[in-house]
Amino acid sequence: MIFLLLVIPFILVGILIFLYLPQILNFTNVYAIIDAIKALELNEFGDFVGGVLNPLLSFFGFCALLYTI
Repeated sequence: MIFLLLVIPFILVGILIFLYLPQILNFTNVYAIIDAIKALELNEFGDFVGGVLNPLLSFFGFCALLYTI
């Protein structure tokens, strides 16, 4: 049981990274200078990633809290 609680978050983070990798690579271009339009796109993408990861991390924190009680 403890093993699953420790391993599942890492598996989920790995899956999320795998799913978002094409989008991350699409929004980051190392060889180009980021102009205003690119900065706006990165801002929207950061809001999206933060909006998805924040509830997931909060859920895992809540599960950890419940486990310690």
